[in-house]
Amino acid sequence: MSIEQRIPKVSVIIPICNAEKYLKECIESVLGQTLRDIEVICVDDGSKDNSLSIIQTYAQKDSRVKVITKKNSGYGDSVNHGLRIAKGVYIGIVESDDFIATDMYDKLYKLSEGGTIDCIKGNFWDYYCWEGKKRKDKKDEAIVNRERTDMPEEEEIFTIRQDPHILWGHPSIWSGIYRREFLERHKIEFMAEPGGGWVDNPFFFQTLCLAQSIRWTEKPYYYYRKTNSMSSSNNQTDLTIPLRRMMDNLDVLEKYNYKDEDILNFVYARALMYLCGVLQEKNYGKQIDTVRIYAQKLMERLNGEIIKKNFHIYDQANYFRYLSPLQIIMEKSGKILIYNWVPFDNPWHIGGGVNIYCYNLISTILKERPDIQVYFLSSGWAYDLSTTKCYIRKIGNIFGERCRTFEIVNSPVPAAQNFLLNHPETAFENEVLKNVLSSFLQDYGPFKVVHFNNIEGLSLDAIDLKKDFPEAKFIYSMHNYVPICVTGFYYQRHNKCNCLPGHSYNDCMKCTNIGRRTDLCKEIVKRAKEVTDIHDCIEEQKWIKAFGFDKLDEIGETKKLIEFCERAVDVINNMDCILAVSKRVKKIAVENGIDEQKTKVSYIGTRIAEHQIQTAIAKPGKYFKIAYLGSDAYFAEKGYPFLLEAFSALDEKDKKQIDLLLTTTNGNIYQMKKQLEGFHSVKIVKGYTHADLKYLLKDVNLGVIPVLWEDNLPQIAIEMAAIGVPVLSSSFGGASELCSDDLFCFQGGDINDFQKHLLYFLNNPHKLSLYWEKSHKLVTMNDHWKELEEIYGVTRVVDTNITLEQYGILLEENELLYRNLNDRNYFESELHRVTTSISYKLGMSITYIPRKIRKAYRHYKRYGLKDIGKRVMARLSLGSGIFPSVH
Repeated sequence: MSIEQRIPKVSVIIPICNAEKYLKECIESVLGQTLRDIEVICVDDGSKDNSLSIIQTYAQKDSRVKVITKKNSGYGDSVNHGLRIAKGVYIGIVESDDFIATDMYDKLYKLSEGGTIDCIKGNFWDYYCWEGKKRKDKKDEAIVNRERTDMPEEEEIFTIRQDPHILWGHPSIWSGIYRREFLERHKIEFMAEPGGGWVDNPFFFQTLCLAQSIRWTEKPYYYYRKTNSMSSSNNQTDLTIPLRRMMDNLDVLEKYNYKDEDILNFVYARALMYLCGVLQEKNYGKQIDTVRIYAQKLMERLNGEIIKKNFHIYDQANYFRYLSPLQIIMEKSGKILIYNWVPFDNPWHIGGGVNIYCYNLISTILKERPDIQVYFLSSGWAYDLSTTKCYIRKIGNIFGERCRTFEIVNSPVPAAQNFLLNHPETAFENEVLKNVLSSFLQDYGPFKVVHFNNIEGLSLDAIDLKKDFPEAKFIYSMHNYVPICVTGFYYQRHNKCNCLPGHSYNDCMKCTNIGRRTDLCKEIVKRAKEVTDIHDCIEEQKWIKAFGFDKLDEIGETKKLIEFCERAVDVINNMDCILAVSKRVKKIAVENGIDEQKTKVSYIGTRIAEHQIQTAIAKPGKYFKIAYLGSDAYFAEKGYPFLLEAFSALDEKDKKQIDLLLTTTNGNIYQMKKQLEGFHSVKIVKGYTHADLKYLLKDVNLGVIPVLWEDNLPQIAIEMAAIGVPVLSSSFGGASELCSDDLFCFQGGDINDFQKHLLYFLNNPHKLSLYWEKSHKLVTMNDHWKELEEIYGVTRVVDTNITLEQYGILLEENELLYRNLNDRNYFESELHRVTTSISYKLGMSITYIPRKIRKAYRHYKRYGLKDIGKRVMARLSLGSGIFPSVH
């Protein structure tokens, strides 16, 4: 009797851990094989569900089923237990949440040439079985895995030196069978790692490296379930595992002396694929520092010459990104966290001057202190309609990983501040939001500094975490008046005057009644819908109720408007330091209960201050030019209506000496010019950008800031002063602090006083020079950062040295950058040369009709014959202009 008759042809090992949901389907697909001569070894890895009971039932019914029970020790050790008792000519593995075609082992065994081939491997199906809310209109489907599409059916046996294509793609060790004698002779078994541990990787490489005979079939027989949310592949917690297993793979190659470039191309592609996969994992942000260490170790194992020679530029960039010693050669002086309610580099430029400040601050820190790790967090902007969970999400930013950026998704406290005006108690307390922020500080810290540039988007109890993180310095920058005013403006819109300490809640109610919105909930839902796949959206009303957003449109108790400020002041006073952006802001803050001992005036730095000229840009001329670079022509507190009234009330003889330059985003230019008749000239520009400033202001003699509210420190005042335009400022807010001469400050809201100051300069233009004599030097970002270094307590700078090897890697990284830039410039110049040549134009003319026909045919293939003839005839009409002109 031959060996084939005395022993099973295939021993099928099924490692099992808490798999009751799919286990019956799995086992029945194995027992239903057309190849009856098999044994089924079920290894229970300490399951806590009914898995053990299920397999014991099958064992009682079918003598081919053997059961092994053991304490939980992981996937690899479970398979090893099965290998030790297996009797079959071949070993097969089926994972307990998958299933197989009924003829899988029959077909594979027939390729074994009488049990003599070491490894026989087939393709597999990616199987999608949608469940729960994700099912909806989706159908279960099996799609042939495409990772080895370049590898056709192999009629002959081979080794990986002869055809290394098999090294690409998913290890899919379960889609093949392995000769048991071959495994035992080479002592091949699985690594014993907890959980899944990606231990199929070294087994995959070891079997293929040692096999003297391999057979491949492109036919799929194995159904690999992609939608099991509980599988180890879908619940990767330790992100170093893929990188460590890849290094184990490289150990196998080195051990068996595989240095062939063709083989290494496939292996290195897998290494880079694993690295990119890790970067996409949701837990990457928490583990970034640990991952970087292993990523660098892995990249050090790769041959850089092969990467540069054979890989795409983006692969090379990833290789050098993690090979680079830049992130580890310098000892970090600590982590700082900067907060604002919206990402600082959002493409919609939402967030105004505070966001510009955050961007400038981060940019300066990265330049001046590369030893500091910067984190940025936002909340109240991002929403996800697929879940009622409030969670942290890592997002990208223009600085890459030099600044690690995160957002709180589904904050129960939406931002900006106007979302709270109907129902301010939304922001009083929220245990969920507090726990999310606390966990973030715990998971990603320790932070030396937590710098709040807003409290919008967070509940007040979430901000008040200083006592839980005593080692961190909590700092609040008062860019607006939110802590002492629920609107943030400290301006009574109903009375058209600035607020005062001790204002009543009736004042707050009347103020917030103006322009009150009742579509806030709808706006939040709209935000969420724009970024959530329609198939993943949960029921809208359920989502709204979960976060209490239905209350945003309801008018709550009026006294809560005052209570918000009282609570906010208490929270801000628990900070270590409070930064007021001007003296005026500090005075108002202290008058309203902010701790004076903790409050410090800190003028924010600006980029434009680096180019301040401290002298007038415009030369005296025949006419006196005045500029106001405003935006909203109807926003009373901004001062536009006041300014138009003050200008129009000037005497006609004075108007004739004045040129006006105004900007607006929404004003009616015709009506504005009508109101300003009599001036020598009136130019009104519809909006402007920062890049336009020098051109707009090049011949301006005097700028005006007419604000009626206590505007903290208008950015445009700083910009005009830097460019060389003296500024006449309202007494409200911080703009008047740029110059200490009272000639350049008028009583806010007083038309007569404004006209008095303006006419003085009209009749005495030489007095404008006094502005530069008594103006204060504008604060640059570097000046501001030097001050913040002291406040943050991060003045200690650690110097560093690098090794010769590290220096060499940096040079290679630098070479990649410049080589790519040069190649790009060469390509663009060649492309331009070709596309402007007469031969190119002639070729495009000759192929015009054939290209149109091919386009129509592709349309037919996609949409069918409906109206296709009409379209083709319309497009191929032999009327004039069918051929592009050739010059």
